[in-house]
Amino acid sequence: MRKVAFILLAIPLIAMNFGGVKHAFAEESSTTVPYACDANIPLLGEIKLNMDVKITANVPESVESLAAFTIEESYSEVIFGAEYVPILDLAFNPIKGTVQSFYLELDNATTPEGETSINVAEGGLEIPETPFNPEAESVSFRVPAEGGIDLELVAGESGEVVIYAGEIVTILNGNLGGLPLDIEATCVPGSYDGSEFVETDPTLNVIPIEEDEEDTEAPIITLHGDNPMYLYVGDAYEEPGYEAFDNVDGDLTDEVVVTGDVDTSTPGDYTLVYTVTDSSGNEGRAERHVIVQERPDEEPPVPGGTWYYGEGEPDPDLGKVGDLYLDISNGDVYVKEENG
Repeated sequence: MRKVAFILLAIPLIAMNFGGVKHAFAEESSTTVPYACDANIPLLGEIKLNMDVKITANVPESVESLAAFTIEESYSEVIFGAEYVPILDLAFNPIKGTVQSFYLELDNATTPEGETSINVAEGGLEIPETPFNPEAESVSFRVPAEGGIDLELVAGESGEVVIYAGEIVTILNGNLGGLPLDIEATCVPGSYDGSEFVETDPTLNVIPIEEDEEDTEAPIITLHGDNPMYLYVGDAYEEPGYEAFDNVDGDLTDEVVVTGDVDTSTPGDYTLVYTVTDSSGNEGRAERHVIVQERPDEEPPVPGGTWYYGEGEPDPDLGKVGDLYLDISNGDVYVKEENG
């Protein structure tokens, strides 16, 4: 009957489910934690025993830096081995009681109030009345009987969020020989090998914290129009336009600063510089070269028109302006002009 006392150690152990992070998807996972138990039984004093607690919960693949997340639908299955079944049947069939306290220890995470240790059974958590077959090879029950427990937490800035199983204190309500029997017990992660306590890893979940990658990519400026652009002295320079886009900030066209001048009254090679800076301080840059040239001299029009042939000088009334005449006697060429 001594080993029966610690059935009241049962408690739902909580693992994390990240709520509200758009890129982290929760998947159900289970972790079994061995517990070493100490209970005080009237007249018998302190006893020691072991049990397993299988914790099931929805666990996110990752959480965002400094983001709030919610533990959802977490429950535990408490399992006692065959050696405890006859003893439990004497005083605790059906099993029932109350979880007085259950602590989770948080590493790189806190409650919304900033605490790193939290009692998830604040105010008491009922162990559902659970009858069992006294001939069974093991005894198990679920806490809570249906659904699960939700808990709000906040992730740290970087690294990993780690949730550890902590101390459990419960009261088991039994009946021995017609007399009520209430036993209080305390349990911690670990096990007893005889009277020697053996430590165990109390880790429930390790969840990576996603960190924003440093933005080192500069915005890209695209220039419209010719580059280089050629103008003649006296022409007007008109900006053909540009666009600026950043991989993080998006369209930055309105943030572009243009420096430099083009003096179209003076020949030369002018440079216009286009710059824009994104929110991470990366600067994008582009240059346009504008070459101003002297306008070339206009050449007289090449004569054209109808050809006439003959010997000697042409008749002044022959042809029209622009026509040509070849004196075949000496090879001279005459062009018809307005004055004849």
